[in-house]
Amino acid sequence: MARNIVLICLDSVRKDIFDQVAVRTQELADLSFDNCRAASSWSVPSHASMISGSLAHEHNVTTHSRSFSSLSIEDTIFEDLKEYRTLGVSGNVYAGPSYEFDEYFDRFFTLQRGIRFPDALNPYTESYNLSARGLLTYLRDCIKYSNTFESLVNGFSGFLDAVTSISPRIFDEGARPGLNLTRKELQNGTEPLFIFLNLMESHIPYQPARYLNTEFYDVPRDWSSDEKSVWELIEGEYDEQYWNRRNQLYRATVDYLDRCISDFVDSISEDTTIIVTADHGDNLGTEIDEGLANHKSSLSEGLLHVPLYIINSPEIDNQTGQYLSQLSLPQLIEGCRDGYIPDLTRDRAFAELAGMSAGPDPEVGYEYHDRAIRCAYYKDEKIVWDSLGNCTKYSIEQDGMNWQCHSCNLDQPPLWATERFGNEISNFKTDAVESRERVALDQSTAERLEELGYL
Repeated sequence: MARNIVLICLDSVRKDIFDQVAVRTQELADLSFDNCRAASSWSVPSHASMISGSLAHEHNVTTHSRSFSSLSIEDTIFEDLKEYRTLGVSGNVYAGPSYEFDEYFDRFFTLQRGIRFPDALNPYTESYNLSARGLLTYLRDCIKYSNTFESLVNGFSGFLDAVTSISPRIFDEGARPGLNLTRKELQNGTEPLFIFLNLMESHIPYQPARYLNTEFYDVPRDWSSDEKSVWELIEGEYDEQYWNRRNQLYRATVDYLDRCISDFVDSISEDTTIIVTADHGDNLGTEIDEGLANHKSSLSEGLLHVPLYIINSPEIDNQTGQYLSQLSLPQLIEGCRDGYIPDLTRDRAFAELAGMSAGPDPEVGYEYHDRAIRCAYYKDEKIVWDSLGNCTKYSIEQDGMNWQCHSCNLDQPPLWATERFGNEISNFKTDAVESRERVALDQSTAERLEELGYL
């Protein structure tokens, strides 16, 4: 039987932080790609590129059109996994049913804080929404449902999380339940499985939690990274105390994910290949990040340099190139399916962004922050240009994870940088805006996006 494949996407995890903290996963890995680059800098376009191997101007899932309905299954890795049963497990709203990401999978489960059993009833859904009347309906439905006990636990833990929202948090964002569900599916499966997980513990907002290792942070119990908005962080002076606290908690969340993954690997058989990566990293307000925060309006190394580790890897070819782009993830998954991973590294890598990621608009400079951006890597050079006519050359050190240094400004990008892109960047921006499609959100989804800083 073909190997099971589990793709774990750790949301918002930089390569440098992962390598400093996630020692267990690194020890378990058979193969690592030190120069993996994401194909975009926030969830929507990045996930589309990960499953299709296409850049944003090709798959058209962008800031302006966030639904995956425009990306047909025939143009994704799922077309080549027809002999597999496919399962999606995600705590990311953008990689979920609200944006039709679930349509690629045979079964799909959403993760949410307080929900211990993702395959049982969920009290957060619009039908119940944790209201008094809704909970009575929920209890009646639990009795009728096959997973009565698990559904009752979800109701209790969901209610407990809702009424104890003050820090420290009790429940994680779904990493343990999601991996437990994955383990159960692997153990019970009679056919090869491809499972995609998006785990959100490392995404803002950060605050103390009972499941985090307190050795990583010394932060007041009631502190939250929501203390400052993204535009306060970008437009204001660097707040050393804020960033020290936030980065401590960031590291603690990565450590927690590392422990969860390690426990998961120890509990499954070696006939399952596990790919661990991130959809993008995060900007941390430093000079190297050009003073930017979160994953807003940038293709910085803080956002694009991500981890990529393979556990229980099949036979692998020598990797001779310098960069591994996440555009090669479909080929990597195919290699795992076929029991042999070819050389997927290249001497160049590319990424692009159609406009500002979701979230509140800036009070000034909207056109600049909403510009389209493209970048290309070759050897130790990185070229970044945008739809406003700016073009910058950076130097990249191979041992300098998430590091770039401004070299000079250019009148235009060199030919080697532009040849992977099929149209001019200004046309890319115009086309993306003109094809804009809005997605209608239910109350629960809107509340979750607001909590994550996207509304």
